[in-house]
Amino acid sequence: MLSLLDLEDANHRLEERMYDVVNGHAAYWDRIAPNAPFEHWRFENGWKVGYRDAYIFFMGRGTEAVSPGNKIGNLELWVLKRIRESGFRGEFVWEFEKGVRRGIKDFEAMVGI
Repeated sequence: MLSLLDLEDANHRLEERMYDVVNGHAAYWDRIAPNAPFEHWRFENGWKVGYRDAYIFFMGRGTEAVSPGNKIGNLELWVLKRIRESGFRGEFVWEFEKGVRRGIKDFEAMVGI
């Protein structure tokens, strides 16, 4: 079981993990489509949003209605909500979406849910 101390330590290494994931994402797309334009900063932004959201759900926000250890329920609706709230439009909104999904996945993998 993950302790609060482990969670705190993992959050201290958050930036390192995020940059590894973002750099991997960028390297993949640069290899697949070397001359295509991308906006990888949207992926990074989405990753931060998704990771933070998953953390908040896991910690329970300090309410009785949501106990620690929970994960985001209807992921598809949640991701759509985040896309709409971001205000991003156009051909690169997919990078933000992929980032949100990956951030959630990475946090959940870290805590084992």
